[in-house]
Amino acid sequence: MSRPNWRLAWHLLRREQRSGELTLVTLAVGLAMLAATAVGVLTARVEMSMNMAAARMQGGDLVLRGDQPLPERWRERAAALNVEHADTIAFASMVRADGRFKLVEVKGLGPTFPLVGRYVLNDGSEHDGGPPAGQIWVGARLALALKIAIGDSIDLGQAQFPVAGIVSAEPDAIIDYVAATDRVFVNDSDLSQTGLVQDGTRAGWRLVFTGPAAAIRALSSELNDGLERGQRLEDGNETRPELRLALDRAGRFFRLAAVLASVLAGIAVALAARRHAERHLDAYAVLRCIGAKQSQLMSLTLLQLAGVVVQAGLVALPLAWLLQSAAAYFMAPGLGVALPAAPISAWIGGAMTGIIVLYAFALPPLLRLSSVPTLRVLRRELSAPPLAWWLHGGIGLVAAIGLLAWQASDTTLLLSVLGALLAISVALTVLGALLLTVGSWWARRTGGTLRIALGGMRRRRWGTLGQIVALGLGLAALALLVMLRTQLIDRWQDQLPPDVPNRFVIGLQGDQRADFKAALEELGVVDRGLYPMVRGRFTALNGEPISSGDFQTQRARRLAEREFNLSFAAELRADNRIVAGPAWDLEKIPEDALSVERGLAERLGWEIGDSISFDIGGIELQGTVVNLRELNWESFLPNFFVIGRPEAMRDLSASWITSLHYPKELADQEAGLIEQFPNMTVIDVDALIMQIRRTADQAALAIQAVFLFTVAAGLMVLLAAIRSTTDERLREGAILRALGARSRQLTIARAVEFGLMGAVAGAAAALAASFATGWLGERLFDLPFAVDWTTTAILAVLSASAVAALGLHATRKVVTVSPLLVLRES
Repeated sequence: MSRPNWRLAWHLLRREQRSGELTLVTLAVGLAMLAATAVGVLTARVEMSMNMAAARMQGGDLVLRGDQPLPERWRERAAALNVEHADTIAFASMVRADGRFKLVEVKGLGPTFPLVGRYVLNDGSEHDGGPPAGQIWVGARLALALKIAIGDSIDLGQAQFPVAGIVSAEPDAIIDYVAATDRVFVNDSDLSQTGLVQDGTRAGWRLVFTGPAAAIRALSSELNDGLERGQRLEDGNETRPELRLALDRAGRFFRLAAVLASVLAGIAVALAARRHAERHLDAYAVLRCIGAKQSQLMSLTLLQLAGVVVQAGLVALPLAWLLQSAAAYFMAPGLGVALPAAPISAWIGGAMTGIIVLYAFALPPLLRLSSVPTLRVLRRELSAPPLAWWLHGGIGLVAAIGLLAWQASDTTLLLSVLGALLAISVALTVLGALLLTVGSWWARRTGGTLRIALGGMRRRRWGTLGQIVALGLGLAALALLVMLRTQLIDRWQDQLPPDVPNRFVIGLQGDQRADFKAALEELGVVDRGLYPMVRGRFTALNGEPISSGDFQTQRARRLAEREFNLSFAAELRADNRIVAGPAWDLEKIPEDALSVERGLAERLGWEIGDSISFDIGGIELQGTVVNLRELNWESFLPNFFVIGRPEAMRDLSASWITSLHYPKELADQEAGLIEQFPNMTVIDVDALIMQIRRTADQAALAIQAVFLFTVAAGLMVLLAAIRSTTDERLREGAILRALGARSRQLTIARAVEFGLMGAVAGAAAALAASFATGWLGERLFDLPFAVDWTTTAILAVLSASAVAALGLHATRKVVTVSPLLVLRES
């Protein structure tokens, strides 16, 4: 490209920026770049921090579990890949302290465990490893139950150890409530003294790994291929579903906001570029007259757009860094870890969004400038030939879908947003056409100010219709995010009310239920019901014995090998929603009926009508899947993957489980409850609840910040849509004033026109957004479908008022500029 083109492009760009012609285009591109970059970087950092938090919960990035000692070859392979490793062993045993006995889980810790995270003792000290040789640590609840203090001795097997610490927090936190028990922590070199670990000991061995991501992926692949019977691999992605759901919803809202902000910014760019092209036909016609070729004018346009991208990026990228840094600072306490730096790809993606938005939405109207006829310098009525409809609309449509697919990173989100935007656009087009038809009919039957307003809308039929659709899309996007944001924040606040269950109680026997309920009533603790639990292994599907090799995924193999927590019930709780199959009605379902959680059925390949067999302590239980359920993991109530009829499991050995809210003021009396029922295990989930509550609060703050991006994009669409017909309104106003129309009359006419457009666009947008919110909320965020009629009415009134006010302000020159000056310029 020749040097004069660069110099001329720079000169024209500076002139346009000084005159304000490209200000709106630059702002829209910068906003798209800002939103995409800030949200993309923040989302990447949150996902990385979630992986770090998951690794901390299990003591490393990758865990190999087995029911036999793990092969030495995996330690050698880890060393070859420069991956650190550590060993642990866990088994059940009895401990004795001052004549009191307690069933506990003994954890033997290698010298390098944990690889990630630290043990925290109740004196506030933090430790990178377990207890020194010859000493023992105990869990805080066990110390309370056995009335143990630092320096006391505990008998474990054939050995006695002094208590050197009481653990208040451990790296590999509880993942499975039901598998958890009170724990003691021992240096693995001391296990031989206890005599508890021998051939045939029922224990769980763990080999934990941490290292570079590429090395962990390679090792994980090799481990998956080499798993043996009784072994399973965990990568930390299966953190508590309550926490994962909150963050997944926040992440989806972030991506939805970024997608809508980019699309709205694209609409604003297209409207502003169209007006820019119309205003520069004369300048390009002059360039054609002095010898400029069509290719040179095309390159001139492309170079100016490149300058716009650079200017927008110089402002947007530093602002994006500041905004995502502030959001990450507020979210870090909720996640419990410092958010790592985002990869460079997240920054590149944000910058590319701005480039795509500019060239895809601004280029089609600007392409007309290169083909403007030279005769326009003499005949102002001549204009550049319009682009083919498929080229003009196709570039923007393909770019919009591409942006949605890129930023959504989720097929469900992509299809849902596309469907919602298409439905809203169709509704706005139909209502806009209806308004123009009725307005044309009414204009012929009225006079005065109303006729001026309706007549102007009729003359600018396509421009008015485009304005209504653009205004409606901007308002609908704002209304959609307002409603979703409100519902999400309300959902999080309702999810964790002050009396949310913070204790899980397991191990109660059937004959203890009445006494336990009486004890709760005496303490003033709300009884949330006791649920039976039977432990069993999945053994056969439709009469065919199963093995772990029958399943494709590692998670499915692990599920097939583990013991299931089965239950029985005459009625299902309200938070167990049946999504396939008949209702759980004992009079209508077969005697061997089983109700199964949908996700489990999908992973294991179970379908309605399948026959499932379980081994429960040597007793075979066979049942038929009659329906599938969705569980509410956020309720903090006991949930079961498989539920049968009461009579089918009545003769099986069952323990009972419940969850309850234990107020802090009753903490001193909790020890008495444990003493009264020494066989039960109480699991404290206060720490998890606090983490979820902090995460939800911080995610809500981040949602507020992300929401502002879309608000700004929506307002920019409103401004661009109103300004798109400003020049035509100036000419019409000049003619009407020359014919005797008063300024007050024109002001009222413009107010009526913009008010009508705003009312139609606002009402249609608010109504469409209400239904779209219910639909998207149900599909994307598991929110109940609901239409907020009050918010819909308020948004309709506010949008009509806002459009009328913005329209009057943006077109105020209609009644202030001299008609003679306008007509001469035209």
